[in-house]
Amino acid sequence: MNSKGFTLIEILITMVILTSIVALTIPIYTNTVRGISALSASEDTKLDNLLAMEMIRLDMQHVGTGIGINETTPPIIYDDTLATANRVLELHSTLVNTNQTTFGWALVNCTVGSAITTATDLTVDQREDTTNTNLVLLDVDRNYIANTNGANYNCPTAVESGEAVGTSVLYTAFPTAYTAASPASYCATGFCSRVQYSLSAAQPLETCAPGTLNLTRAVGAAAGTTLVNCVADFRVRFDLDANTDSRIDQLDAAEVGQTALPATASNIMAQVKNIDMYLLMQVGIENRSLRSAPNLTVDGIVFSLAGITNPTNYRWKILKINGKPNTWL
Repeated sequence: MNSKGFTLIEILITMVILTSIVALTIPIYTNTVRGISALSASEDTKLDNLLAMEMIRLDMQHVGTGIGINETTPPIIYDDTLATANRVLELHSTLVNTNQTTFGWALVNCTVGSAITTATDLTVDQREDTTNTNLVLLDVDRNYIANTNGANYNCPTAVESGEAVGTSVLYTAFPTAYTAASPASYCATGFCSRVQYSLSAAQPLETCAPGTLNLTRAVGAAAGTTLVNCVADFRVRFDLDANTDSRIDQLDAAEVGQTALPATASNIMAQVKNIDMYLLMQVGIENRSLRSAPNLTVDGIVFSLAGITNPTNYRWKILKINGKPNTWL
């Protein structure tokens, strides 16, 4: 029985057809893989951003906790006139959201000139860490009590309180993170900690567009930790009760979306009712076939992609985080 094989021409024709098929399917496969990678990166980014947003929101919500109205250092510091890479949002509070020893409060019935006795003097104790004896004391008018022993669990002296030795005085007490090894306080009158939000000095991630930086959070004198990657612009706005009528007037340009804070610490406490942080950030990875035309204006703020290499090859999103200081309501 005779059998006939393939001729060289038939083999060559078959190879040409297969090569053509492979050449046509490779771009489809590549685009599919790129799309899956971009989707995966986008979903990971969304999860990370949710966690970051909650951290930022809590810091803004708790700003001013444990700070007296007679404090002279501003509880919020921010300068919008600086270049993007140099902007810093600084928040002061006795409560640090990543330090459980600073959570809670107490009512202290202090005997002037004496040490605080936990069993009898703390009429209400809502501290989460009852071993932390570093307390800030505020009187009924929310003034700091000058307490040189504020890190030693003592009531104020007669000179500090203005009351005679042995007098019982009720104070609201807030635990602090004060230690002798670190700066005593970032407040001038009493003890408080600081949280700073700023952009990193460099961008080490290859997946981020060249020119972007990372939003970092630094507590006290510690180095910052990254919360949000691939940030191109960073802005902060404040809603104020500038005329002190107990409300924010949306029709009053002097009260909504202000870039500048009131001049004094007491006015900041009295007038700042809302804080908004805006981040212009990259979503997903580079796509060289993309020619995006992002909307870079939100709430009247024009955001910039200046300094970003090939910005149209990336997708961009403006992330807005809102925090309402609950201690000043």
